[in-house]
Amino acid sequence: MPDNPEALVTANATAQALVENADRLGLTWDLKPATVTTVSPTIQLIVDGDTASVSVTSMIGDVFTGQRVYVLDIPPAGLFIVGFMAIGRHFVDRQILSSPQSSVIFQIPIELMEVEIGYTARSSNASALVAIRMQINGSAATVYTTETTQGNGAATASSLIDSSGTSAFIGDITGSTSGGGVFGCGKVWFQNWDVPGAASFLNWTFNNAVMASGGNQFVGGGVFASAVQPFNVTLFPASGSFIAGSTFYVKGL
Repeated sequence: MPDNPEALVTANATAQALVENADRLGLTWDLKPATVTTVSPTIQLIVDGDTASVSVTSMIGDVFTGQRVYVLDIPPAGLFIVGFMAIGRHFVDRQILSSPQSSVIFQIPIELMEVEIGYTARSSNASALVAIRMQINGSAATVYTTETTQGNGAATASSLIDSSGTSAFIGDITGSTSGGGVFGCGKVWFQNWDVPGAASFLNWTFNNAVMASGGNQFVGGGVFASAVQPFNVTLFPASGSFIAGSTFYVKGL
């Protein structure tokens, strides 16, 4: 039996109406470019073509203010960040210790131009101050050299340390005999992460401070005298372990 022509016309008209009004009815998913405007306490962004910031859920982990991302609009659930735009690669990682650890290791993409590592940490060792140290690629070869300037109270002194050392000094953190709420903090900057080789070794600068033993601050820089491409960084206290609550992050461009 042939189909009812009137029923076919009605069905076609209904389908066409659904297609034409799919966006208004919330029946479509849409991928849109956007710019992150806020990351705390919630992530917000402005979708291209709009003017107001809206809350989103990130499916790719941490993002940063100003980052260009792709968002998936799924009515009525909301917006979800599903990728970042390939206008340079950004890398972010973070570790917050829930139990003591002898070291912290970050695996870092080799194509990053520059890398920053930051920390707020404390050692379990029974002393006021404990050195925090660093190794590249887990190497304990005698390839580290560091120059520091230390301020302690009103005194200032500079020195060359770790000459042909097996790890690099990057400052001090507190030990267990210091005030319980006092941690050491600092940052390390690698300016040429992606280019080391026989003609250009990996270099870094650092800044560190800890308000114990009269106030202690280090600034300085160092070199990893190896032609090997860097791919990870290990941080560890010279004695004891990092206690729970110690926090570390890395970000790169």
